[in-house]
Amino acid sequence: MIFKKNEANAIKTGLLFDCGATEIITPISGPGLTDNEVNEPGDIAVTNIFSPESGEGLSSSEPVIIELTNFGESTVSNFEVSFSVNGIDPVFDEESPVISDLQDIESPNDPGECGAIIEWPEPESKDNCGPPSLESNYQPGGTFPVGETDVFYTATDVSGNQGEGGFTVTVLDTNPPNMNCPDDFEVNVNAQPFELTEAMPDGGSYSGTGVIDGVFNPADAGIGDHLITYSYENPESGCMYYCDFYITVTGG
Repeated sequence: MIFKKNEANAIKTGLLFDCGATEIITPISGPGLTDNEVNEPGDIAVTNIFSPESGEGLSSSEPVIIELTNFGESTVSNFEVSFSVNGIDPVFDEESPVISDLQDIESPNDPGECGAIIEWPEPESKDNCGPPSLESNYQPGGTFPVGETDVFYTATDVSGNQGEGGFTVTVLDTNPPNMNCPDDFEVNVNAQPFELTEAMPDGGSYSGTGVIDGVFNPADAGIGDHLITYSYENPESGCMYYCDFYITVTGG
């Protein structure tokens, strides 16, 4: 187990004998350390064994956690801290789990829905210390909205090493509307309120500063550039679509 500069006062975790041991922990060694005692103010030493509490009766794949403390201004840069089990050097598990590749998924939306139920096989995860635990931000059989969604998997082994993998789910609206907003335009602040009508397809709604029930009032908006949004709900899927344009109100 190698510690690097500025990693003193740290806690390290490892597994004995390539994922497990059933023996007793005996002497711990490190720079400036003799019989687990601190000799000088600048010593670096292992000061605690957190797991197993007694150092006896290790079960298979049980983590061994030790604490390293720097007792002063040490000049040590890179160094090793080690301990043995009945005189045999332990092997620490530093190998991360591996998650099998999953292909990106593309699917049409379900009829009448702004999304789709997506299924996929769970990925396989392997590790040198046996099957790791597997967690994901999404599960097969969930409903995914129209658009792109990233699915992440994390595999964690008994030593705390982690491996990651993932894929992207893309759900397509099979009959999206052709959204079209008017070009940006100017209007005088003294102009009368007027109805907004040019966005397509028909049946949507306008929103923005100075807009009430589809009518734009230059005086209410005030002088300046105003972003107007046209929103339209696709009746076939229930998905919302948007386009924008600017109305610039000029002085009188």
